[in-house]
Amino acid sequence: MTTFSSDGPFYGDDLPDLAFVQLKVRGLPPLKLDQEKQTIRAGRKIATAGFPMGTGPLIIKGKVTQLTPTLRHGIISGVYPFPCPRPHGFTIDVLSQGGASGSPVFLEDAPLVVGMIESVIADAENITLALPSHLIAWGLSSCLANIPPSTDDAPTLDELIDKSQPGDQLDWESYVVKKP
Repeated sequence: MTTFSSDGPFYGDDLPDLAFVQLKVRGLPPLKLDQEKQTIRAGRKIATAGFPMGTGPLIIKGKVTQLTPTLRHGIISGVYPFPCPRPHGFTIDVLSQGGASGSPVFLEDAPLVVGMIESVIADAENITLALPSHLIAWGLSSCLANIPPSTDDAPTLDELIDKSQPGDQLDWESYVVKKP
């Protein structure tokens, strides 16, 4: 993205920092991006799932101790520029560390993504900023309108495993579970 314009007032970055990655996977339900008005409000219980600090928290004392994303719970602590039906951003009371950017922020009581961890406020590492899901959905729609998705040249997980090097921090193996 080299340019950005809004039909109305916009209080975010001059050039929003948002990217989309297409993965070749099958059989998984899609994440639902909440686009309803008034969903994002201070005090609402949320959770995040991601990989703060990369693979560091997954390996403790040289052993793999966790394979899933780190889950954290909290609340929406603030809405900006002010409480309104479609805010331009919000803060959460979940500590954000390097590697957490891009993690989904979802409602604790419903399978809906309300945003994505964006960053922390400079010099205030305890304030985590999030991008609302209605802006993510807008960006995704714009992206898909210009570049239709394709998995023609995307590698499968087995192909990625075959290409992995023995010295990689985490060695992955493919397992087939046979149902009884």
